[in-house]
Amino acid sequence: MPQAGRRSSRQPGTLSAAERRSQVSRVNRYARYEAVRELHQQAFSDREIARRMKLSRPKVHQFIVAEAFPEISRPPYRGSILDPYKPYILQRWQGGCWNGVQIYTEIKERGYAGSDSLFRLFIRDLRKKHQEVGTSAVLTLDASGATVDIPDSLPPKPCPKARMSPTRASWLCVSQPKRLDEKQLRQVELIQAGHADLDTAYQISQAFVLMLAEGQEQDLDGWLRQAEQSGIAELKTFAQGIRLDYAAVRAAFTSPWSQGQVEAQVNCLKLQKRIVFGRANFDLLRLRVLCRV
Repeated sequence: MPQAGRRSSRQPGTLSAAERRSQVSRVNRYARYEAVRELHQQAFSDREIARRMKLSRPKVHQFIVAEAFPEISRPPYRGSILDPYKPYILQRWQGGCWNGVQIYTEIKERGYAGSDSLFRLFIRDLRKKHQEVGTSAVLTLDASGATVDIPDSLPPKPCPKARMSPTRASWLCVSQPKRLDEKQLRQVELIQAGHADLDTAYQISQAFVLMLAEGQEQDLDGWLRQAEQSGIAELKTFAQGIRLDYAAVRAAFTSPWSQGQVEAQVNCLKLQKRIVFGRANFDLLRLRVLCRV
């Protein structure tokens, strides 16, 4: 009866998730009931109906002999040994103690003699309802004190926004703006507005990308000084690594050659090695590489 009272007080057209699932289940069950009755009127046997509908024969017989659609009746709640402790569990949960082991120890000290599996079932339901509404302050126990109840009138739960990964942010910082779409440009603006160091890192990264694309090797020394004086440890480490291999980096600005073709061949060789790893000797690997050529 309390359940019916709560449903009648809810605004028309709004159903909880459990009620929607129950409604869908009833619609599917009623469709099977109608199909069984129709096949029975066509003189099919109970065995044939069960085979076609993939139901048990007792269930088919129940649908046939029923004068009306048999609704599922829920047995009345008989209570649980955990019921006297549920208000305390909810109080501790709303107080910020979300450790099930700690709460279980406390109710054991208060006299709870039931099983831990019964306690875990209630805690799992409590945690699920907490995650559903986003806060534990609005949770209450229903009239029977058996389950956790969620108020009917709640503000819409905020939709969490996906956090941008460091890999994604790094790629945006080294990509030329003319090659980005509007969404990616807005993401770049958000990165720059996030912190002054992020804006500095973006500007220095873009300067390096532009310098490399246009082959401005005369600006390399100035860029290295700017990166080392930026106060950003990662950029300083990157600049120091360039100075260790300064001649090769400077040649990348002026030389039309690169090791890209070499790296591609090495990757193909590694792939062929992994394909036959542990199943062939060096001679077969050599033949596979030569066949590719």
